[in-house]
Amino acid sequence: MNLRQKEIIGVPKVFEKGPDIMSAPAGYHWKKGNIPNLLDESKTLENQAKQAFDLRNTYRTQARGYMSDRSLAEFLEGNEPNLTWEGYVDHLINNKGLSGDDVWNYIINSASSGREGVDALFKL
Repeated sequence: MNLRQKEIIGVPKVFEKGPDIMSAPAGYHWKKGNIPNLLDESKTLENQAKQAFDLRNTYRTQARGYMSDRSLAEFLEGNEPNLTWEGYVDHLINNKGLSGDDVWNYIINSASSGREGVDALFKL
């Protein structure tokens, strides 16, 4: 496989190096913004939250794999690891004081949004 061209579901082509079409961080930004459109609304709210959480982690891991700056990708992997489902739910309940459907709605909403500092770093 040509390392410059990689398929990402929902994005025609993502280029690992150069601005030909889209960079890995921009592809990740686009994909996470599309998460709400991919949720199976026939499932419970908790299951939709789990689906959103898993998609976000998958997209984050993919983007790091596509990054041409390997030092930055390794830094992010070491300092910003993917959260576990149980750990994140526990954090929301015990540290943010959320309960019931508020937990699941928070997860769904946060899965498709970014952090301002990280987005600014990549000029998104």
